[in-house]
Amino acid sequence: MVDTHVLRELFCTSFDRVENLSEDLVRGERHFKGKPFAVAYMDLSDSIVKRSETLTQFQEELLGSKYFGVDSDLRWNSYLYLWAGPNSIKHESFAIAKERIERDRHYARKFVVTKDDLTNRLTAPALAPPTAKPGRDVGATWGDMLRTASLGILLEQRPRTRALELIASGEAFVADTSSVARVAAPQQDPLHTHFWTERLWQDIAT
Repeated sequence: MVDTHVLRELFCTSFDRVENLSEDLVRGERHFKGKPFAVAYMDLSDSIVKRSETLTQFQEELLGSKYFGVDSDLRWNSYLYLWAGPNSIKHESFAIAKERIERDRHYARKFVVTKDDLTNRLTAPALAPPTAKPGRDVGATWGDMLRTASLGILLEQRPRTRALELIASGEAFVADTSSVARVAAPQQDPLHTHFWTERLWQDIAT
């Protein structure tokens, strides 16, 4: 049987700033040059089926207030990991619940993980300082990154209130098939690859 303390320790050592929200919930931030660029939450309750049934309420209570808070930039790079332990895996509705959770894009990207999955996602090499080199236009690169993350709506310059309504409802997260070649695999976890940070800071450096 997996000790949740081991999972908690693994999560905590993978982030620069960690906050224990409750016995089963942990929040962590990754920083680059002293500034947060990504935030992740870990749910250790081993209640995947229950979470899928109350997903909207769970997200609003956990993420809602911070999503529109001061650190608004983190909303575009937020992740929620939910541990699938023995209680969840043996449930007859586990597969359906897992699919429902991971398909949902409200507030944050979600991953239902086993201990090995979590290890693979969070034990990537430490960030290396980016090297400045000539690159393409920052605006074009940023636009491609937003389209890759199904956030092309932010390039349309819609009224702020309307854009927030579409984001909150999930309608904003529509894949843009007209974008240039994908820069990350569909199921690749940006937290693991550091794709967002390395690309953005390299372009800023130029």
